[in-house]
Amino acid sequence: MEMAGVNTTLLSLWKVDDESTTEGTITIYQELIKSNDISNSLKTA
Repeated sequence: MEMAGVNTTLLSLWKVDDESTTEGTITIYQELIKSNDISNSLKTA
């Protein structure tokens, strides 16, 4: 991933259904657009 230019990845150690993953991802990206801070976006989501 790093060779492809990816700075950050997010994964789960537990099985998560697709709907929850979609909702969480949308919320994280909405917060990231507001603050441009990945740490804050994850905390807020």
